[in-house]
Amino acid sequence: MQNEILINHYMKYNRIILATLNINNKTIDVFNGENNQIFDYKAFFEYVAIFYNLIDDFIDKAKIIFEQLDYNRDIIEIKAEYKKRNGKPVDFVYNLKNEGNGLYLLSLKEEKNSVLGNLDQMTKANPKAYIDNRAKNNILTKTPFILINIDIDNFKHFNDLYGQTIGDMILIEMVSIVKNTLGDRGAISRIGGDRFLVLCEMSDDYDLVHEYLFDLKQAMQKLSSKVNDSMVITVTIGCSRYPYDGSNYELLLKKSQKALVRGKNKGRDCFIIYLLDKCGEVSIDDKIDNINKIENISAKNNLYSMITDVNKTLSDDKNFDESINKAISLVGSYLYVDRISIARVNIKTHKIMKHHAWFSPKITVRYDAYCVDEIVPIWAEALGSKNFIKVDDIRSYPDTDKLKSLFAVDHTTASLSFELVVNGRSFGIIRFDMTTGVRHWQSEDFQILMLISELLASHLQKNYLKETNYNTLFLDPKYGCNNFSKLFTDAGEYLLKADASLFAVMELDIKNIISYRSIIGEKRMIELVNGIVGKISLYDDILYGKKNDGAFIIFFKGNDKRIISNLYNDVSKYLEEFSLKYHFNRLIVNAGAYLANNDDRLVDAMKNANLARIYNNDDKLLFYSDEIIHDIESKNEMILRIDEAIAKNEFLLYLQPKISTKTGKLIGAEALTRWNYKNEKILYPDQFINLLEEQGIIEKLDFKVFENTCRYQRRLLDMGKDIVPISVNVSRYVSNFEEYIKKLEEIRSRYNVDCKYIELEITEGMCYENTMYIKAFIDVLHNLGYSVSLDDFGSGYSNLVSMTKIHFDTVKFDKSFCMDLSNSNVRIMLLKLIELIKTMNISTICEGVETKENVEYLASIGCDYIQGYYYSKPISSDEFEKKYFD
Repeated sequence: MQNEILINHYMKYNRIILATLNINNKTIDVFNGENNQIFDYKAFFEYVAIFYNLIDDFIDKAKIIFEQLDYNRDIIEIKAEYKKRNGKPVDFVYNLKNEGNGLYLLSLKEEKNSVLGNLDQMTKANPKAYIDNRAKNNILTKTPFILINIDIDNFKHFNDLYGQTIGDMILIEMVSIVKNTLGDRGAISRIGGDRFLVLCEMSDDYDLVHEYLFDLKQAMQKLSSKVNDSMVITVTIGCSRYPYDGSNYELLLKKSQKALVRGKNKGRDCFIIYLLDKCGEVSIDDKIDNINKIENISAKNNLYSMITDVNKTLSDDKNFDESINKAISLVGSYLYVDRISIARVNIKTHKIMKHHAWFSPKITVRYDAYCVDEIVPIWAEALGSKNFIKVDDIRSYPDTDKLKSLFAVDHTTASLSFELVVNGRSFGIIRFDMTTGVRHWQSEDFQILMLISELLASHLQKNYLKETNYNTLFLDPKYGCNNFSKLFTDAGEYLLKADASLFAVMELDIKNIISYRSIIGEKRMIELVNGIVGKISLYDDILYGKKNDGAFIIFFKGNDKRIISNLYNDVSKYLEEFSLKYHFNRLIVNAGAYLANNDDRLVDAMKNANLARIYNNDDKLLFYSDEIIHDIESKNEMILRIDEAIAKNEFLLYLQPKISTKTGKLIGAEALTRWNYKNEKILYPDQFINLLEEQGIIEKLDFKVFENTCRYQRRLLDMGKDIVPISVNVSRYVSNFEEYIKKLEEIRSRYNVDCKYIELEITEGMCYENTMYIKAFIDVLHNLGYSVSLDDFGSGYSNLVSMTKIHFDTVKFDKSFCMDLSNSNVRIMLLKLIELIKTMNISTICEGVETKENVEYLASIGCDYIQGYYYSKPISSDEFEKKYFD
């Protein structure tokens, strides 16, 4: 007993809690020297909070830690930071030892040597270990935070220029500014001379993080005024977010570093929030060391500023030759070289057309760089495939006598030379030479000078395109014909020169050109387009441009329909000949044309031609007319009032009977619909079905026809009629089968009609595209009691394999069979198909039957049912009732 009392005093004196954790029943047995106390998790942490005088949020944080521990480990140690009620932070260490059978020995104590006490002596920033522990604890407790890497731009420059005292002041003030923005939400750690890591507890929402970093960046602008008004101090910031960027602390740290590197490469003085598409992939194994490389380059003569100034100078379009002279003067002022020279060549003739040179003001004797047309091949051979040559000491360079002589003539003792190449085109040579001594080139010299050379080559190419090849901007890069920009640029002037006040525009489009290209290959595709351009070019006084892969826009002077039609026919005929030549399917071209006058705006004229082409679904030329607009407006009105039409019961139920070939009696009917539009006119399905499918609202009509059918069946049943099943079509554009069935069942239950009186027809194309999903859909329908038929069999998607996977009650042959029963091959095929299908215990029906001969033939080969005009066209439900039930 005495020992237990001593242990209890020792624990209280050292602020230690000992307990036994039982993970089976989630209880904690606390040892207090005399009488142990047993708590659940929440009560235990309330006890701990009182014992250590902690604020209340400790309870929830600690509870989460214990609920998410990996109890498969024998020994567990956790470090966490909390706050006391007096506001002071305190570090805790949890130690757990596995005693077996779900029992763990638990000790909890305050950390004596807290990382909080090991602040950076100068800046008072926390050590990195503190940030590491706090971040890992936040991940464990699922507390959102952001990690921020901060780097002071060109810090070495300030140290070298103003001295270490000023440098120290910059660091101290920067830490102070960051702490003011954080408050009690986080901490800052110094992780290098001028590098800092910041943790801030906040939401990972991009906009909120962006707002905080913006405010932080704004606060950093006060650095200059706090340290030295003559200085401009900037920082670059990289940030990652938890949990958005993952739950691995090392990965979050690397992502913030990756964002910082991108900010450095972008030009500094900015903040970057890590995003995959901007910063690139990051893995745990990545070594992100580009920051130091960038800083080394920047520290040397502030080369970044030099490159920025060079780019800005070269972008001056007023006098390009003068801008090159200024650019190499800037480069030379920053670098320790005696001479910079450029020999520009004509990319077609390879003759030198211009020399540029800069000389160091320190040298007394200036030797011009020797380069004439005869020297160009020697340079090309020396530069080789690498496009550069580095000569540290020309006297020991193991190359041809010609090359040695070349350097000797212009007194070159060391040179770093580059060929100015862009996309395989050589624009000349740039040389960085020493004439007064030998220079041994360093790797960073090479990197910077190569970058300057590439920058210069890029601007030379840009100027070349502008001055000597301006029209290429208006040519299709692949086919060499006029592009849309050329057309639009020249159209105004072209129409002003027109003799008459009338003009016309045609848009001509080859259908499915992209998929056709994959079949014929790029070489024949170029032949095809060039052939079309050749046909167009035969016509005088026209202006054309290639709009996209398969479309051309053509302007005509005057309103002569005959000329427009002739051009369309010529192109169409050429496409037909091309298809025959290479044995491909015939290419289809459709076109729309608009006859305009000079009062019409160009944009409106092209828009109307495009409208006519889009409206034109056939292989032909269609001229714009008011009827097109009227029809489009009518269709738009249909779409807008579909819900109103359904609510007002404008969709009427029509039925077409199905007759047994054995008895000649009615065995069922197919539900169809007519639209009594505004009670003013009757619209047939071909006037609105495709439109509703295009707009994705065809399901609304499906449900309305299904409801009309259920209501009709219910009325006949209430009248005591002996009704027959009615089949209803299921659209091939069903978006959600589960919701679709749920809606059907809600309608059917409302009218209390047995499933045996309803048959659902599914199109063949729908099965072909979605076999697996359709099978599941049909299985559910069968389980509910519906019968299911396959509609339009043989209309173009025939897939007998799908019929082995999906069970249909009936197969309906497409009307195209009956339209050609005079063909013996069709008759044989139909006979064999019916025989095959009937062996699978599936009924057969033919639609589109119009003659007695067809009826007799279908009956003779075993077709079960017939549907078609021979018996009846689709009639209203009232007529159907009178004809078949009265």
